[in-house]
Amino acid sequence: MSMGADRRSAGAGEPIDPDVGPAAAATPPGLLRGQGPVVAVVAVGGALGAAARYGATLIWPVATGAFPWTTLAVNVAGCAAIGVLMVLVAEGADLAEGAEGTDTAETADTAETNEVADAAGAPGSAELTEAAKAAELTAAAELTEAAERTGSTASTTSTARRPAHPLLRPFLGTGVLGGFTTFSTYTVDVERLADAGHLRTALACLALTLLAALAAVWCAAALTRRAVTRRRARASRAGEDR
Repeated sequence: MSMGADRRSAGAGEPIDPDVGPAAAATPPGLLRGQGPVVAVVAVGGALGAAARYGATLIWPVATGAFPWTTLAVNVAGCAAIGVLMVLVAEGADLAEGAEGTDTAETADTAETNEVADAAGAPGSAELTEAAKAAELTAAAELTEAAERTGSTASTTSTARRPAHPLLRPFLGTGVLGGFTTFSTYTVDVERLADAGHLRTALACLALTLLAALAAVWCAAALTRRAVTRRRARASRAGEDR
């Protein structure tokens, strides 16, 4: 077996970046092969995020030797925004699955009604014929009501299930939020505090930033997921009431 075949077999089980896709992942590496738009949006988003972070340091400057509250606030806010983005963009398709349950139930009910109508329409007595007609009228009324409900909630459902643009996550996540958050400055602040003899402040900054950033991501993702789920549940109930 050749070396190229060995490399292909070794990389067969590797995960594929969802922003790239299987076709792009199978393409041999090249200089910006198909990645020009991604690089462009990341660069623009990074410039915007870095400019916003620099503006925060100008608005809330920190004295030498003091706790770097501005860097902490920037990192916590950026991590919280990443948690929200992760739910709205990366997990949007999973959250939309809840809305499919109502459509599936309505389809099952309609199919069951049709089966009853077919059975009632079989050759037999006059009562079966009348039952078949009644079942057909009931099915028609249910279909009309379902169509009206679908029309009232079509815009909400289509918006919830519409996939995000493939450049949205690189722009916001890698670009804007990647340039806004600054864990490199965080480590430099810790080093400078330790070198200046403020060991307690350096250790507090080291631990607090890490814990606060992780907590911000988890809390923001959990709250956003709950809010989106409740909003879609209310929209589904409102559509059923109509």
